Amino acid sequence: MAKQQKAERESEIRVSIVMPVLNTAAYIRECMESLVHQTLQEIEIICVDACSTDGTREILEEYAGRDARVHILDDTKGSTGYANNLGMQTARGKYLAIAEPDDFVAEDMYEKLYQAAIEHEADVVRADYRIFFGDQENREWIDKAIASEDAYGRVHCPARQQELFQFDMSTWAGIFARELFETGLVCHNETPGAAYQDNGFWFLLMVHAKRLYYLPVSGYRYRMDNPGSSVHNRNRLFAICDEYEFIRKRLEREGIFERFESTYVWVKFIRYLSSYYRLDDTLKPAFAERFAEEMEEHMQQKREKRETQHEAIGFSKGQQKLLEELLQGGSVFHANRMAEKARFHELTEGGRKLVLYGCGSDGIRLLNYSRGAGCLDRIAALCDSNPSLWGSGLFGKQVVGPKEAGNRFDEAVYLVASINYGDEIRKMLSGRGIRQEDICEVNFC
Repeated sequence: MAKQQKAERESEIRVSIVMPVLNTAAYIRECMESLVHQTLQEIEIICVDACSTDGTREILEEYAGRDARVHILDDTKGSTGYANNLGMQTARGKYLAIAEPDDFVAEDMYEKLYQAAIEHEADVVRADYRIFFGDQENREWIDKAIASEDAYGRVHCPARQQELFQFDMSTWAGIFARELFETGLVCHNETPGAAYQDNGFWFLLMVHAKRLYYLPVSGYRYRMDNPGSSVHNRNRLFAICDEYEFIRKRLEREGIFERFESTYVWVKFIRYLSSYYRLDDTLKPAFAERFAEEMEEHMQQKREKRETQHEAIGFSKGQQKLLEELLQGGSVFHANRMAEKARFHELTEGGRKLVLYGCGSDGIRLLNYSRGAGCLDRIAALCDSNPSLWGSGLFGKQVVGPKEAGNRFDEAVYLVASINYGDEIRKMLSGRGIRQEDICEVNFC
């Protein structure tokens, strides 16, 4: 009888939320409040604590004491990858989710994700989210799309549609079927610390998901300014390299690496580029050398195979330019990035207005860099092709469409901040009468 009751209780859990935790007392209450008050009641919240010493553990115990759905496990390895794997191993929900303790979620997020999963028989559902800077009434927000507009509302198979690998990889912006993890084919790398283990998990999830559904709602709220987050931890310079070696070995072990090789190289290029941008300038030269060596190895292997097959994700003109610089050597690539940085500061010291085009991750990084460098006032506005962003803003800068930007800032210099779509944006601006000399691609941060 007891076993039957236990099984019935477990069958009622629809979503298990796994949250690795370490010393986030400043944020954890807001996160936990958003989880325990979800409109989907049939959840469990698995907090995996890595020996917090700032009061975080006590706060979690307080929630566990008054809500039986909250469970606390111990991360004995100090690895976010291990913590996530441990939480998923103990999870009992039909679907799993990942949350970060310095973020929070909309109260109906998991209900909407779960309903979409059931309705479309999906093993992965991913949704839009909002990023924010600051706390409470002083917060700055901007919306982030998880995929291209035409991808929403349809079921996809990523292994057969590898172009989907170029979309947002945030693992916390969705749910996935527990059985994907239980096969042992999808897991986190258990390297020390909290650096980049989401890359491998996301890649393996995309490889093995049979039915992926993109939901056009926004639920997750992602903090961009936690000074203790892994983005600011520069102790493990080559952590991203370890992660992509992990991905390669997993795919080779399954005998499927060649099937995903071109996609793997493209994703690796984009993620290494992002990692380079995040580093302190003093660390960038060493990483650029490693970056260049690994890309040269991939290109040499491609030449030797004389590949003629169609690549699921091709390098854009802007990406190809950066790749060619890398193949000339890490020092050349790094010198060019520093030259672009110097050019940007020259523009901010000039008298012309600047319009930052691109409100994706690259544009937001440049805007945040401008704020830190004390030159935010030189940027007159943000511009983006996505109408849903028009009228919103960040750091006091309004997002406008290309037509309005042209009407209001006809003498402006346009800063193009987009790793993936820089050449497309340049072509579009040229088509609207913007002179080539007034378009400046910015790829240094």
